[in-house]
Amino acid sequence: MTTSSEDDTFSLGETIASRIPGPIIIGLKGQLGAGKTTLVKGIARGLGIDPDTVTSPTYSIAQHYEASPHSLCHCDLYRLHSEDDFYHSGIDEMLEDAIAVVEWPEMLPAAITTSSAYGEITLSAISEHERLVSLRLPFWAEGQELPAGE
Repeated sequence: MTTSSEDDTFSLGETIASRIPGPIIIGLKGQLGAGKTTLVKGIARGLGIDPDTVTSPTYSIAQHYEASPHSLCHCDLYRLHSEDDFYHSGIDEMLEDAIAVVEWPEMLPAAITTSSAYGEITLSAISEHERLVSLRLPFWAEGQELPAGE
């Protein structure tokens, strides 16, 4: 699907959050400036979290936001170098029972990326404001579009 503005990308995040049935790990891919943090802010709003509190976890590696019934964990694994780094960071414990959005999911252990509770979202810039969004989520039907008005 395509979003035509930052607001559209934010709204897509809200819609995704409204359809998440429970704990999941979502790998988030996209170049710098593709709208990854905007999408996560929308997911946060959809989970009842103030989107203004959501920041990129590039330097902290992980940000954790309390929500009910599931918290949101936003991770950026760019600075990790191995599966051992992942487990030593304690991020695996933060992901338990959370809705987790993970940038640089290539650094996740295969046991996570091959589980049924894993999906991916890829954002690609088409123009200054337009983004091509590819969703491969276990709760999102192949080819499913957003209903009119979302």
